[in-house]
Amino acid sequence: MDNFDYQGMTPKRLFPETMNQDFIGMEVMHKTEWKNIHIRYEYGKITSFNDKYVFVDFFGNGHGQACRYKDLLLAPTVTAPHLCRT
Repeated sequence: MDNFDYQGMTPKRLFPETMNQDFIGMEVMHKTEWKNIHIRYEYGKITSFNDKYVFVDFFGNGHGQACRYKDLLLAPTVTAPHLCRT
């Protein structure tokens, strides 16, 4: 995890070794092309996970799509909900 965290607004990386059931339902940001600033983030909620993938519901239907850990960040609404719109 990052050492610098400006009032909780720094998005947090996810790692297989630190995942647990508490992450289910948390909002994440998904982006496959991190170097391309023109690609927007997709937001969704974690439905489940395993050693290789995190399953994220992007449409609110309860069905998760497999995403690689390296393509996800915990959304700032999770790390600092008091600083984000609801």
